[in-house]
Amino acid sequence: NRCNALKSDRNQKNNTSGCIGIYKHTSKTCKQGFTWDFSVSINGKLKCIKRSIDFDKLVIFANKWKIDNNYNT
Repeated sequence: NRCNALKSDRNQKNNTSGCIGIYKHTSKTCKQGFTWDFSVSINGKLKCIKRSIDFDKLVIFANKWKIDNNYNT
């Protein structure tokens, strides 16, 4: 079970974006009521890398970040 919990590409139930690592986060401070978060699992801990309102720009950033940091999902 521990190996499966640490697996970086495990299926997240709250991932409604269709992209691995990008999640919708509700926010009361944002005008539209939510933001998009790009998070990755590093050493078994989920770390938020970037938060954005624009989904398309975040997808481009996430793909570039994964290539630059040699992150395999």
